[in-house]
This record gives sequence, C-alpha cells and structure tokens, in this order.
Amino acid sequence: HGFRAIRPEGRSLRLAAGSRIAALASGHLLVIDADQLLELSAAAPEGMWHSRPFFTQEQLDATPLLEHLSSVYVDRLGRIWLGCGAAICRAEQGRVDVFDAGSGAPEDVWRSWLLDREGRLWARGLVHVAVLEAEATRFETRDPPHGRLSGESLNVPLVQDLDGRILTSSNIALSRWHQDGWQDFTKTSGI
Repeated sequence: HGFRAIRPEGRSLRLAAGSRIAALASGHLLVIDADQLLELSAAAPEGMWHSRPFFTQEQLDATPLLEHLSSVYVDRLGRIWLGCGAAICRAEQGRVDVFDAGSGAPEDVWRSWLLDREGRLWARGLVHVAVLEAEATRFETRDPPHGRLSGESLNVPLVQDLDGRILTSSNIALSRWHQDGWQDFTKTSGI
C-alpha cells in the first residue's frame, strides 16, 4: 500500500504550506490550489482523483475576497471557514458571509481555526485571535499580550486542552486562554 500522489486529472497541485486542506463529511477534500478553493473526489474503483472549483463564478464575482485564500477549515457542523484576503469568510449551504473589521474581525492573515466544545469559533491570524460565540453575528477580539507572529509562521497551533482552555503560540510564548484572560508561558516559565 503506502502513499500515492493526489493528481486530479493527472496534474500536480500547487499547495502552499499552512492550513490549505480540509475534509468534508462526504469524503471529498477541499484544497487551496494557487488561491482557488477546489473540491477533490476520488472515482471508484480506479481511485482517479477529480477536481472542480468549489465556488461558482457568480460567488467569486459577488465576493472577490474568495480569490485570495490563506487557509481553510471545516468545522463539525459542516461550515467552511476561510482566511480570505484580510477577512474571514464562511461558506454554508451555498451562501458566503464575510466577517471583516465592521463585524469584529480585524484585518489579518487568518491561519488557524478551532470550534471549541461550547460551539465558539476561534480564529488565529498572524496578529490577532478572534472569537465568534455560538449563534453570534460578530467576532470579538481576544489578542494574547505577546500574540504577534512573524510572517514565516504558516502553521499556528490553536487547540483546546482537556480542561477547556485554548492554547496558541507566538514568537516568544505559549499562550493559554482560561475563562477571561491569557496567561503566557515563556523561557522564564521553563518552556
């Protein structure tokens, strides 16, 4: 067995490093290939991979930010979250919503995503951490005190521990959110 290359229609994908691949409940994959979101599927029995643009031309025309993607995440509710331009985009049931500074999501390059156990969506950019409470329509900014990352940070961890605390990293610390604030762990903390 082993690994086999995924080459839809026999062509190579141009995937940049970072959060640029996600799985759909259907078993299909979403990948960002040269700033375009593609849906990949394997045809049985030969296992040949096929691709199609995920967004229609009408959706792209209506939301030009969808042509500038930095990350993709599919949460357990099936919603697709994207870093699009300097904003956050959500695709759900054929509709695309944009969350920008006017809806509480500051301009950033959004890299990492987490839907926590309480249904809050956490988004991590190079500078900011933003949270969308379950059923809310506006993000809230929850920036760690030393949260800025360098541009080389392509994979930014954003995880929830067994006690429900949110962890992320920065250039100088591991930061942990608990209830209403961040705690940094640095070299002086033994890290």
